[in-house]
Amino acid sequence: MYFVRTTDADEFAQVKEEINFKIMEIVRRNESDFAYPSTSIYIEKNPNLLPDDWKGGFGLLIMIAIISSFLDNIAAAMIGGAIAMVVFNGKVHIGYIAAIVAASNAGGAGSVVGDTTTTMMWIDGVAAADVTHAYAASITAILIFLGYSCYSTT
Repeated sequence: MYFVRTTDADEFAQVKEEINFKIMEIVRRNESDFAYPSTSIYIEKNPNLLPDDWKGGFGLLIMIAIISSFLDNIAAAMIGGAIAMVVFNGKVHIGYIAAIVAASNAGGAGSVVGDTTTTMMWIDGVAAADVTHAYAASITAILIFLGYSCYSTT
């Protein structure tokens, strides 16, 4: 712990930075380092869950839509994209990425959990039946993007 006798915020930050860099220098000079908390997740490919053909791709889109119903749409799309890159060995077509985004929006279309816009609609009194067309449009988009990504060449 240290004390810096100043009322100037810039001077305080500069002195604090100098002290921290000096501490780092001393630690490294003594052949040591700092530990940083981190977590690594390794996803193994399981062909029983997601086959390599179009059924695996479609299954992943359905899973993303389900995840998106209780997570934020962007989070679901990011998780889905990361899983797709692992499962399909980095060979993910841009059309399939668009299908992942469509699936994440499809799942969250009528859910009030994790989606601010939908929550605001429910608070305003919009009935659940009033958003069923959002599901129809989202499912259509998933099917179009899936078809495009399955039958187009890279």
